[in-house]
This record gives sequence, structure tokens and C-alpha cells, in this order.
Amino acid sequence: INLSLGEVYYVLNMKKASISAFVKALENNPRNFEAYEWLGRIYLSKGKGRTGAAEKIYKEALRIDPNNIVIKKNLFNIYYNKGKNMVNVGNYKSALAFFNKAKQVQPNLLIYRWVMFALNKLGRYSDSINEFDESMKHNVDKVDKVDKVDKELYNNYGYAHFRLGNYDKALEAYNNAINIDDKYIDAYMGKGAIFERQKEYQKAIIAYDNSITIYPGGAKFYNARGHALSCLERYDEAVIAFEKAIDINSTYVEAYSGKASAKAILKQYEEAVAAYNMVIKFDPKNEYAYYGKGEALEKLKRGIDA
Repeated sequence: INLSLGEVYYVLNMKKASISAFVKALENNPRNFEAYEWLGRIYLSKGKGRTGAAEKIYKEALRIDPNNIVIKKNLFNIYYNKGKNMVNVGNYKSALAFFNKAKQVQPNLLIYRWVMFALNKLGRYSDSINEFDESMKHNVDKVDKVDKVDKELYNNYGYAHFRLGNYDKALEAYNNAINIDDKYIDAYMGKGAIFERQKEYQKAIIAYDNSITIYPGGAKFYNARGHALSCLERYDEAVIAFEKAIDINSTYVEAYSGKASAKAILKQYEEAVAAYNMVIKFDPKNEYAYYGKGEALEKLKRGIDA
């Protein structure tokens, strides 16, 4: 009776009366998991300030039945959403703490992906790799959109190895991600970065071109292409790539800087100065731009304007 009353009060938006009814339902039957679920739902509907109450009620339910799938999912979502909120504000340490709590409740592929993401953001690359290995060893729960999660697991794994200088393992991870989704831009960009570190610039260009083919509106892809072309001393082509990046994002400091450097090498000093001025406009503390501009003005015999 109390469970039914609680549901009626909830529909009528009488949340206080609804809570009272569900509490009485639990007093009558501590294993009434529908009442636990309803109480948690009501507390969550009250906003961020009541997530602690929902967390407490779900924990109590799991103490009675540790394998209750619905309650576990609800508690998992509390921790997962808190972690995502912390990611959104750049607080990766707190995000990691919440993601680890979620993993304790329900160790699925989705949460391993986010634990790895937070660890990478914190520079804990070896720990990130260990998380990947753990996720592969255990028969973890499946979640929706498994392919998407799997490719992101491999991408995080590749990035961790990349930052540790393990380029062969990083490349293997990125290729695994691409095998899952051949339009996965992050993996192509990761491969490009590896090839640049290995001074295989033509391979890097191919990787960046794959990203451009998938999404022609990405300024950073053209900027990366321009950088690789500059490393091959193909400066005219590099300028075209940098200008394309600027067309997409008119405030892209790195693209203006790349264009300025290429123009200076091509001895097109007027255009180099103009590009350096744009760098300075959007990044007034960029010492490299002031230096480059001065060098270009010297070449123009106008050093007094530097």
C-alpha cells in the first residue's frame, strides 16, 4: 500500500509525502528494492544537493543485495556523472576518484575508458596502461555502444604509450582503434604525431590527410599537415595548409605562427611580418613572434619598426 501511495504522491509532485510513503514501505519490508529505487530517483530529482542522499539509499540497498542490477546501475550513474562533471571543469583528480568509485560498483568498459582518460590527463601514463591491461583481463560487463568504448580504450592506451615514448605499442593501439572504426579521427592524429616524432613526415602527412578526408572542417588537421610539410622543407605547400587552417579558425595562433615561419624561410618577409602580427594580436606574450617579426623586419631593412 505504501509503495502505491508513494508512486501516486510522486505523480502529483508531492515529493515530501512520496518520500514518507516509500520510507514506510521499507520499514515494513527492508527488501523492497522498488522503494529504494524510488527514493533514489526522488532524491536525484531534487538536484545536486541530494545526490548524497541517493547514494546513501543505494548503498543501503546493495548492502542487503550486492548483486541487484538496477540499484548497481543507479549508483554507478551517480559516480559516473559526478566524474564527468569534474572532467568538464578540468578537475581530473576528483574525476578520477569518482570514476574509480563507479568502477568498484560496476567495472565495465565504459568506466575503464574514463579512468584511463583521467589518468592520462594527470600524467599517470603507466597507471593508465595498467588499467587497460586490467580491462582486457577481466570479463567486464558490456555496455551500450561497445565499439565506441573499445576504440576509445585503445586510443587512451595508445596515447599513454606515446607519452612514454613507446611508439611501436602506441602505433599498434591506434591501428586497433582504426580497425574498429576506420573513421576514428583521434587515432589518425595520434599516428601522425608518432610519425613526426620518428621523423617519418610523409607518413604523418598521410595520417593527417585521412583526418581531413573524414572531417574537412578541422583546423588542427591542416595545421598538423602544415607542420609536417615544413619539416620536409615543402614550405609553399605548408603555407597552403596553414592558410586553410586559418580560413577555418581565424584566431588560430599556431597556424599563423607556422605560416610566418614558412614565409620567412621563403624570404617573403612582408607576409611573414603580417603573420607574426596576427600571432601577437591573439597572443601578446608570444616572445617567439616578436623575435621572428624583428628578424623579418631586419631582412627588410626596417629593424627600427620591430
